[in-house]
Amino acid sequence: MATRRAFPGHVRALLSLAGLPALCVGLISCGGGGNDLQETGAINLAPNSITFTTAPGAQLDPKTVGITPATVDLKDLAVVSAYTAPPPSEWLTASLSGTDATLASPAIVTLQVTNTSLPAGSYKATVTVSSPVAANAPKVNVTLTIEAPSALAIATQPSATAASGAPLGEPPVVQLQTADGAPVGQAGVEVSVALEGPGSVAGTTTVTTDGQGRATFPDLAVTALVGEHTLLFTSQGLTEVRSNPIAITVGAAATIAVGSVTPQSAEAGTTANDPPAALVTDAAGNPVEGVPVAFAVTQGAGAIDPTTPVTTNAQGLAALTSWTMGPIAGSNAVTASADGLAGSPVQFDATGTNGGVVPGPVDQAKSSVTASPGSFAAGSAGTTITVTARDADNNLIGGATVTLASTGSNNTFGSTSLTTGTNGATLGKATTTYASTKAESKSITAQITAGTATVTPAALVVTVNPGAPSAATSTVAASPGTVTGLANGTLITVTVKDANGNVIGGRPVALSLVGNNVGAILNQPSPTNPSGVATAGLFSISGGSYTVQASVVGGPTIAQTADVRFLVSFGGDIEQGIYDTPFNLGLAGITTPCKSCHLPYLVGGNIPDLSFAHITDAHDAGFVVIPGDAANSLLIRSLLHDSGLQADELMPSATQFLPDDVIAKIRLWINQNGTGQPLTP
Repeated sequence: MATRRAFPGHVRALLSLAGLPALCVGLISCGGGGNDLQETGAINLAPNSITFTTAPGAQLDPKTVGITPATVDLKDLAVVSAYTAPPPSEWLTASLSGTDATLASPAIVTLQVTNTSLPAGSYKATVTVSSPVAANAPKVNVTLTIEAPSALAIATQPSATAASGAPLGEPPVVQLQTADGAPVGQAGVEVSVALEGPGSVAGTTTVTTDGQGRATFPDLAVTALVGEHTLLFTSQGLTEVRSNPIAITVGAAATIAVGSVTPQSAEAGTTANDPPAALVTDAAGNPVEGVPVAFAVTQGAGAIDPTTPVTTNAQGLAALTSWTMGPIAGSNAVTASADGLAGSPVQFDATGTNGGVVPGPVDQAKSSVTASPGSFAAGSAGTTITVTARDADNNLIGGATVTLASTGSNNTFGSTSLTTGTNGATLGKATTTYASTKAESKSITAQITAGTATVTPAALVVTVNPGAPSAATSTVAASPGTVTGLANGTLITVTVKDANGNVIGGRPVALSLVGNNVGAILNQPSPTNPSGVATAGLFSISGGSYTVQASVVGGPTIAQTADVRFLVSFGGDIEQGIYDTPFNLGLAGITTPCKSCHLPYLVGGNIPDLSFAHITDAHDAGFVVIPGDAANSLLIRSLLHDSGLQADELMPSATQFLPDDVIAKIRLWINQNGTGQPLTP
C-alpha cells in the first residue's frame, strides 16, 4: 500500500470544493468520477553538501550533484542559487544537464566556482532543486574556502655567483603560497629581503607582490666577504624563506688603507724594518689583486724602492722593497695613492733617530693606547689593545712595563700587565686582547713605567655593541593580562635583548596571535627604542583569550609569549545596547529598548537584575541566568526563541529577535562569569 501524505489545509479545502474526499491525499490516485489526482514525487540529491577549497585567483574544476526521483519521474526541474550572506561578489553558478529525471536517467546539477579572487575566508551558498511534481525542494549546501597565504617560497633563485657590490645577474623572485605549498595569486603583500650574517644588500629591498602573488627583486647587490651567503626573505605574518647560497667573489676596488707598521723608527740613513705596504680592498673589505699603487716620499728626504707604481698581490697588498730614512734624524713620511679609491692617499710615518741614541724618559703626550677594531659586539672575541711607549723625541722605548684598566663591567683582558718589545716590529709596543659581555662605552687607560718615570697617555674609548637578538632572554608581556570591557585594550611590551641581557635598540619587531585571532585587533609596533622596548596595543571586539607571540624581524622568535583574556562587561558592552537602543529588525518592525518593560533593572547598586522579576507580567519572574552556562540559561533560551518555551515567554516578542551580535555578547558574558568573575557591569 502506498504511503499517505497529508495535504495542507488550503489544499484540503480546494479538494472539498471539487467534490473530492479529503482523505484522498495519498501517493496513489483516487478512483471515481474520472478526476484522478496524479502521484506526487520526491527529489533525492547526492551529495547534498559540496566543498571547494582553493588559493586566491586559482581556477577550479566543477563539481556535480545527481538528481533522482524517489517514486515518480521528475519533470520541469529548476535550480536556484542563493548566498547565505552577501558576498563581495557572486561566485557560483549552477546548471542542469536536463529538465527531467528518472530512475534510469538521473539529472545532473553542475556547480562551477566563477570567482576565486575574493578575500581569504569561507563563503557559503545554497542551491535549491525543485519540480512541480515533487513535494520537496531539497538544497545543496556549497562552501567555498579561499585560503590565505601562509608562507613564502622562492620561485626563481638568485644568481649562484656574484661579485661583491655588483647587481645579481639573476634577480630572485618570491612566491606567496599556502601551507600546502599551493601558489597564492594575491597582490599588494610587502616582501622584504636582508642578508644573513655580516655584510649588506643594496637595491630595492622591499617589493609588493603582483597579481600572481610574486615579488621580483630586480636590482639587488650583495656586499660581503668572499664566501657563500644567503638572502632571507620575510613578510609580516608569513613563514620566511632563504635563498640558495650565493658565492660572493671579490668586487671592484673601493678603498686603500695602511697595510704595514706605521709609525716606526730607524737610525737616520738606514732602512726601516717594515717597508710601507698599502692594502686595497673592495667595499666589503675583500683584498683586490692587480691594482697599481703609486708611492712617494713626502717628508724627511729619504728614498724608496721601487719608484714606479707597485701592483697589488693576491692579498691586496702593494709593498715597497725598501724605505731608507733621510740623512738627518727626524720625521719621515711616504704616501701611497690609487686613483678613485676612498682613503687615497694613505700615509706611512717613521722617525729617523741618531745612531746609538738612548731613548729619553717615557713621554705621556707621545705615548698612546689604540684598539683595532674600535668597536665590537658583546660576547664576541673583542678587540686588540696596543700600547706604544715613546720618549719626547718620538723614540720607541723597549722594556717598559704597562698596566691596563677599563671602566664599565663584565670586562676581560688577555692580560693587564704587559712589557713593551725590545726589537723589530714589536719595539716599544705591547699588545693584548680585550672583550666584554656588557654593551656600553668603555674607557681604557694604560699606565706606562720606564725607569723612574711613570705616565698615563690619553685614555682610549671603545664601544661594545649589543650582540644578536636572543630568543631566550628577550621578553614579551601584556599589561593588563585580563581586560574587562571590549572598549578597553591591553599594552603589549616587547623587550629585545642579546644572549648576555643587553638591550637592543632599532630592531623591527613583528607581533602575531597564536591560535585564536577571532575578533582581535593587534597593532604592529615601531622598532625598539634605545632601551630595547617596542610597544603595541591589542583589542578585541568579541571577547575571548589570546596568546601573543613576538618575533624579531630578520631574527629569532621570542620564546616567551603573553596571554590576554578579554571579558565582556555587562555595563560597558551590553547594557546600553540592550536597554537603551531600539533595534530595527526589518519585517519584524522595531524592537523597543528592553528597559521599556524591565524597569527598574538595577538591584542593590551595581548588580543588574538578571532575574527580570520586576516586570508586571508574572511569567518573567522565572527568567534566570546560570553563570558559566549560557546554553541552559532561560534568558538565552528566550532570546533565541527556544521551541520549548511558550510564545509569551519569548523576547523581545514572538516575532522579534535581538541582533545576533548582541545575543552573542550576552552569551559570552554569561559563560565567562562561570570562571569566578563577578556578575557586575
